[in-house]
Amino acid sequence: MKRYTQEDVDRWVEENGEMDAYGLFREALPGYDKKLDRLDKRIAKLLAEIREIFPDAEYYTAGGGFGLVLGCTHEGPGEQEQQQRTAWGGSAEIGDGDW
Repeated sequence: MKRYTQEDVDRWVEENGEMDAYGLFREALPGYDKKLDRLDKRIAKLLAEIREIFPDAEYYTAGGGFGLVLGCTHEGPGEQEQQQRTAWGGSAEIGDGDW
């Protein structure tokens, strides 16, 4: 199975006149978009179940980690951190940031 670096992805996007790498992803890993769709639905459903007991719960990513907090992560004067609300932290590596 061929491996693609980020440079390979950029080149493929440029050569194929695409705006993003979705086409390459589907070509290289057929059916994986469906797996991700199922995962997305499962994680949304799980949060909905948690919110039946903890209505302010939300998923949170920081420093590449993935977690569950039972309320806002920052609030009050100067947006103080509320790390005591962290209920769970997983081992999945998830990038965080903003475009």
